[in-house]
Parts: sequence; C-alpha cells; structure tokens
Amino acid sequence: KNGHPGKIVSTSQEVEVMVLEIDGAKRRVSLGLKQTMRNPWEVFAETHPEGTVVEGEVKNITEFGLFVGLDGDIDGMVHLSDISWDERGEDAIQNYRKGDMVQAVVSEVDTDKERISLSIKNVGGDKFADAVGGVKRGSVITVTVTPICRVTVPNSAPSVSRSVTTSTCASPTWTARPVVWACPSRHAKSRKRKRPWNSTVPPTRARRLATSWAQP
Repeated sequence: KNGHPGKIVSTSQEVEVMVLEIDGAKRRVSLGLKQTMRNPWEVFAETHPEGTVVEGEVKNITEFGLFVGLDGDIDGMVHLSDISWDERGEDAIQNYRKGDMVQAVVSEVDTDKERISLSIKNVGGDKFADAVGGVKRGSVITVTVTPICRVTVPNSAPSVSRSVTTSTCASPTWTARPVVWACPSRHAKSRKRKRPWNSTVPPTRARRLATSWAQP
C-alpha cells in the first residue's frame, strides 16, 4: 500500500534496498524497499491454498462487496454474490459493518493482479455443488436438453398489444409473424396518408408487407 514512509521505517534505521534506476543527468538514484521482500500475495497463496477458511476484519464496504484484512497486511474481497445463499447480495451486505470479524473461504488468489477472492457463503461447504452432485467450476459434464417452449402470436386483428399463448414442444419451431409498426411520432403523417398508424404495412418507401423470423 502507498502509505507514509514514516509508518514503515524510521530515521537512522538501516535497510536493504534494490537499485531500480540511475539517472546521471538528473543526478538521481531510485531505490526500492519492497523489491528485497517476497511478494505477500505469493506468500499468501502458498500458505492459504484455495478452499482454506480464513478470518479477518472488515476493512471497507463498497457497492460491490466487502474488503477483509488478511495476513501479510493485504486485503481480500468478498463479492456481493458470495455473501449469502439465502439473500440478495445488496440485502446481505447490510448485515455487515466496518470492524466486524468474519470467516470466509479462499476462492482464488491472483498473484499477478494482486487480488484475492473470498466467499462467506461457502464456509461450511458449497451448497450448490452438493445439490448437483459435487460439480465445481471447470468441471466437464454431460447435460440433457429439456423441452423447448414455443410462443405463437395470433394473426387476427393486428394491434399494438396482442395476446400470447405458450405451448410445450419437443423441438424448436420457427414462426413467421407480421411486424407491427407502432410509432406515435408518425401518427400525424399516417393520418394524412389515410393509413392507421399501427398498420402492419411498414412506413417505408417500398410500402410492402414485411415479416420477421424469430425463434421464441
């Protein structure tokens, strides 16, 4: 973190640094202190593999999740979708305050992006994986396509709002239906042409009947 140097080192303290750059024209030497230490995200990944339960303090609460303090003075994030199984993320996050101690499962550690993903709802097991027979992210499974629903639009009395009926079919069906042009801004022009503004004839130069093909 980009904190004040006085919180990390003190005057007269001897430290080991790495030479990063030497600028002879500006007579300036750039040094690095953290380069002499191990990457804390790599250390965390070695000591806390995925699936490990960790405990930390809620450091910050944002609109997309919680930031939890972890070992090594780094933070992990609990996304809204990983807070609760029973509540929406926006509602579940209201139950937490800064300073609360929480337990979470390590979901992913990205050392390159310096990001740790945590999950509170997976503490005690993944309910979804248990419900579908232990399927986890990255698993290759075989599925069966269930019957597809077909939606048909009656062709009687074209109007802006039409009734829609549904029926179950074993295979997808392509249905042709006339395009209904409902454009209030052209109402006045349509009246001058003596044509209803919700006519199935599109207001184009060709003035021909158009049909659209759509798979419900």
